[in-house]
Amino acid sequence: EILPPNMPKPLGNGFNIGCFVDDDYAGNLVTRRSWTGFLVMLNKVPINWHTKNQGSVETSTFVSDFIAMKKADEYVWSLRYKLR
Repeated sequence: EILPPNMPKPLGNGFNIGCFVDDDYAGNLVTRRSWTGFLVMLNKVPINWHTKNQGSVETSTFVSDFIAMKKADEYVWSLRYKLR
């Protein structure tokens, strides 16, 4: 990541962000939609979790996994931006 040159120096210690992602392919037996879930941890402390049905019916586990990772990645990047 390229940081702006006029960014102030950090005053505190650094931090570690971790994220666990899981999905349940076609977990809803009525609509056949997959579930997405992720847990975000900051310095090994859970700070956010999210579960939701995916918006479309997917035809493979790869696509279901990819959508779950995309949602988690978007959240972690926005969190990194807010914490800098």
